[in-house]
Amino acid sequence: MIKRGGMIVIFMMILILASACARSEADNSASPLSSERESLISEKWEQVSNPYRVQGNITKIHGTENGQLVSLSLEVVKNMAVPGNAADFNFERQTLDLFIKGSGLNTAFADKLKEGGKIAAAFAQYAIPDETADGYVFYGALPEWIYVIQDGHYIDMQGNPVSEDQLQP
Repeated sequence: MIKRGGMIVIFMMILILASACARSEADNSASPLSSERESLISEKWEQVSNPYRVQGNITKIHGTENGQLVSLSLEVVKNMAVPGNAADFNFERQTLDLFIKGSGLNTAFADKLKEGGKIAAAFAQYAIPDETADGYVFYGALPEWIYVIQDGHYIDMQGNPVSEDQLQP
């Protein structure tokens, strides 16, 4: 039988390992070169982490020549909890490149995503399984996981206000 002191040591070791995994996860998501951005529009993304959610300010919009949104750079000002995700990571004061999956972002909503704009976004780490990006792991968001913040309210893709407990995922 393990004594109380032994249980505390085991618990501390688990916390240290979890912290190291979270740091490693953040280090593996460096931004790809701009020439690689368009290759990440692929529909073949495979989610490889639990989702996270943050609020932040858009610092840059990245698109294709025909105007399709590829990604945005987000300066994180607040972490937000995602129900069921016990391994939250602190993204505050970091600038993240979030790639937007697919073409599900309607034009009216995409027009609201401007540099300097405030959004709440959920995202996860993704990889492209067919090796087109050499196993690159990146942060990605589904269009329905992005909310514009206007006058302190979250606005979804359809232009409807939603409460914090209705945010996806």
